Amino acid sequence: LLHNLSCTWIIRAPNGRKVWIEFKNFDIGKDALVYVDLGDNTSIKPFERERFVSDGVYLSKEEQMKISLITFCQPRGRGFQLNFKSSKKSDF
Repeated sequence: LLHNLSCTWIIRAPNGRKVWIEFKNFDIGKDALVYVDLGDNTSIKPFERERFVSDGVYLSKEEQMKISLITFCQPRGRGFQLNFKSSKKSDF
């Protein structure tokens, strides 16, 4: 990770569909933050709570999901890797 980053990725699904993501690798250390905005101002920090069963897999509330990465002066780690897909709202 580089220092003093502020990156945001917006994943959009076609109308009538939701976004599903799964973090495959997650290594951000202590001097960085990741937020997942599921829509409707619902923001989650992945892997913040230990042993949270569904952590790492998220479903948007609507057609869009936003992932933000913020690093500070001395970030450690490799970052993250995730998979994403979309599906009909009725599938969930």
